[in-house]
Amino acid sequence: MSISDFGERWRQDLQPASFRGAGFKVETGSRSGGRRLVPFEYPKQDVGFVEDLGRRLKRYRVQGYIVQNQVDMKDYQSARDMLGAALEADGSALLVHPTMGQATVYVEHYNIVEHKMKGGFCEFEMDFIEAGTQTPATPNPVASVAAVAKSTLTTLQTTKTLEAGQIASKTVA
Repeated sequence: MSISDFGERWRQDLQPASFRGAGFKVETGSRSGGRRLVPFEYPKQDVGFVEDLGRRLKRYRVQGYIVQNQVDMKDYQSARDMLGAALEADGSALLVHPTMGQATVYVEHYNIVEHKMKGGFCEFEMDFIEAGTQTPATPNPVASVAAVAKSTLTTLQTTKTLEAGQIASKTVA
């Protein structure tokens, strides 16, 4: 079995790469993610636990390029400047990656590289972070119950202290 046995279906599914409508070619692309974890470790104990705070926002790293089109002699400088402006614009926008699909992202960082020996060609290194959605924090039911329990305990302790004081004053009198 060779790689050619897998067919060309993946090529049919490729999408032209773009960000905010500014097109480019992709050399490499990667996506990272995971979970937001908080480890708890205790002194002088060999045990601990990890609290899972949910999914991390996805991050995308794309190394792309723009090259002078030999067919219609499209000016690569205009395309370079258009992508540069798109990367510097405020807010989130649509990133279209040829194999990873579409995602609404913010630009975290980018770098443009031009080489004197490669005229009509520039490289882009781009880091994006998933835009996600802003949702109000959900109340933590455990924290709410703990707060009520603490308040109740404080009230009971205050009441018992008052009762003990009243009993003591009656005994002395």
